[in-house]
Amino acid sequence: MANQATIFFNSKHEGVLHAKEHQAQISYKGHGFAPYELLLGGLASCLHATFLGISTKKRLQFESVNYEVYATKREEVPTLLNNVKITITFTGVLENKQDAMIKSMQMAENYCSISVMIKGIATMEFEYIFN
Repeated sequence: MANQATIFFNSKHEGVLHAKEHQAQISYKGHGFAPYELLLGGLASCLHATFLGISTKKRLQFESVNYEVYATKREEVPTLLNNVKITITFTGVLENKQDAMIKSMQMAENYCSISVMIKGIATMEFEYIFN
């Protein structure tokens, strides 16, 4: 499966990411997404897509899932990620299905390709909250 994106930058390091029918503003000066914000958003999106496939097969139901992703980078060059913490908040999950929901998310953590790539360079911590 191939993916493609086109990114245009002006001389002020502000740009636009174009992918299929959508676009996002990119900026190092607060006028759009910063590069690591895009990466962390991609991580959460990949986790959720993988989780959806697993939870659907298990016939698990929920109202919503919220991902809060926090990351730190090393100070030495290259400034790679060194720690990522993801707080995952589930809404509308029956109490007797919470363990199954966590197990499904843990499977997603191991099958999401972006998660696997990041685990190669950083420690990852997950927290689960049920509302």
